[in-house]
Amino acid sequence: MIEESTRANLQIYTAPLITNRDHFYIVIKNFGNSSARIEKASIDETTDSALTVNEKPFSTRMKDTVLAPGQTATYAVVPSNLDSNHVSTIELSYFSTNTNKVYKAAFEGKLRSLSTLPSIGISDAPIDKQLLELLQDHLRRNL
Repeated sequence: MIEESTRANLQIYTAPLITNRDHFYIVIKNFGNSSARIEKASIDETTDSALTVNEKPFSTRMKDTVLAPGQTATYAVVPSNLDSNHVSTIELSYFSTNTNKVYKAAFEGKLRSLSTLPSIGISDAPIDKQLLELLQDHLRRNL
């Protein structure tokens, strides 16, 4: 029981951006009390390619990522790259440093439908104001 209360505990969820753009975040957070190292990321091929940045797939970028207790990793999603009925699946296998065991975290859902979450609109604002809002949003989520 003590082992379970002190281990790493990764959770995967989504969070909207402040702007009214068709974007949001996939968030991976360690809610546990020890560090977690991602050993493997299993993602369906369609979602993995939609989350590719600089020709590096999401699953490849996630491998060997270490999250300290309370730390989050956020990844911007552009759901227009996905079909509206596509069900995305993400499964992470991670190593908890204090128990020396591997655990799993999973997410399954239609990412395209999540882009309709309420957000604060600034679409009529100049581009520099929009970029400032995005930067402020990023800072709030990572501080």
